[in-house]
Amino acid sequence: MSAAFDFSGKRVFVFGGTSGINLGIARCFAGAGADVSVASRSQDKVDAAVAELNGLGSESGGYALDVRDLDAVKAALENHAAGGKEIDVLVSGAA
Repeated sequence: MSAAFDFSGKRVFVFGGTSGINLGIARCFAGAGADVSVASRSQDKVDAAVAELNGLGSESGGYALDVRDLDAVKAALENHAAGGKEIDVLVSGAA
């Protein structure tokens, strides 16, 4: 792995990160050593993505929410931060 793609110790949050290109982005960051959290509307998809990312060595988390609900987004980010998890990279890829 190139040093340019070393995200060890970094925290990445991917909105829409449970399928398609956004899951691919989450996988790439996890493969580069980042701990990746994802958010999507479907709890089943969130659970599956978190399990996959954890399998890549990521310490992952997930949130089921609708990004059109600003209060839900704020609550997820506040919950995430309350665990001492600052976000180094934010991907806003939800539809």
